[in-house]
Amino acid sequence: MLFSTDLRQLGCVSERALAFVSDNDLMAVELGRHDLGGGEFVNVMEYDTKLRKDAAYESHEELADIQMVISGAEYLEVAPTADLTVTTPYTADGDYALYDGAHEGERFLMLPGRFCLVMPEDAHMPGVTAAQGATPVRKAVFKVPVSAIRAAFGA
Repeated sequence: MLFSTDLRQLGCVSERALAFVSDNDLMAVELGRHDLGGGEFVNVMEYDTKLRKDAAYESHEELADIQMVISGAEYLEVAPTADLTVTTPYTADGDYALYDGAHEGERFLMLPGRFCLVMPEDAHMPGVTAAQGATPVRKAVFKVPVSAIRAAFGA
């Protein structure tokens, strides 16, 4: 896992993601999926945050997430998959597994200008309200092949 408040560090993980952030007004980018090449893409979305009790952990094996809030604020909670109870086994078709939220992980306050890379061993619970109730968030989730990240870091 990598959490940073310096968007220049994004290029260490994905030059394509950094180029997309640098070359686009993220508030004006159309919602939905945008292909970046090299098996990478970004999903731009808007939603209301939820209470932690209504959220679940997720993990991905093939495509790592780079979570980035564009506007609004939310907590992103991260915990080792080994510490969690699977509620939905991994499905390759959707590249995800789900886990219950009984275990409390590390919480990161996601604000514009911050990003968090989560790898397969990092279950993450996105979209948790950072306020007393639901608040609107605009977000970009970059999907990057795990194999490319591991190769870049020699892992």
